[in-house]
Amino acid sequence: MKGLVVRTTALDFIESGIGWLVDEPKEKLGLFWGEPGTGKSTSIKLICSQFDGIYLEAIQGWSPYHFVAHLLKVSTGEKSRSFAGALEGAINYLNSSRRPVFIDECERLLGRLDLIEAIRVLHDQGNVPVVLVGMTGSYQRVIQYPLFFDRFRFLGEVPKASIEDIQAISQLCEVRAHP
Repeated sequence: MKGLVVRTTALDFIESGIGWLVDEPKEKLGLFWGEPGTGKSTSIKLICSQFDGIYLEAIQGWSPYHFVAHLLKVSTGEKSRSFAGALEGAINYLNSSRRPVFIDECERLLGRLDLIEAIRVLHDQGNVPVVLVGMTGSYQRVIQYPLFFDRFRFLGEVPKASIEDIQAISQLCEVRAHP
């Protein structure tokens, strides 16, 4: 079943929101949140590959240095021993490559102001869309920081699977779904 894609409500919702971010020259931050099992991570990985984006899964306990150094290593293969060097390298790469950044499990970063500031700086100076994807509660964390919140172009709760989504998925699995 790997490689098969079912167009779900969640995938269509996320794809349309990212379309706004990619087409808009300014305010290019986006946040998608929702309950577990809605297809957020699967959808974002698919869309990231369509846009030749940079996919990061946030790790609990990252410092701003670890976050930016990981972005630099994933995108360029380069390593940096300092936060300033990693940040400069990542910003230079984003400006030249124009590749959007997709950060999954973003709630792991949104509890710390220093990590929020690192995301904000990458957005402001990298000049590429930055898409955050997280659990329910991510939106409540973002609105606590007005200087960060004001930069968002798209905010949306990912819808749960519809009956039609479940039926379409079940056809691939050779399982019958009863409404």
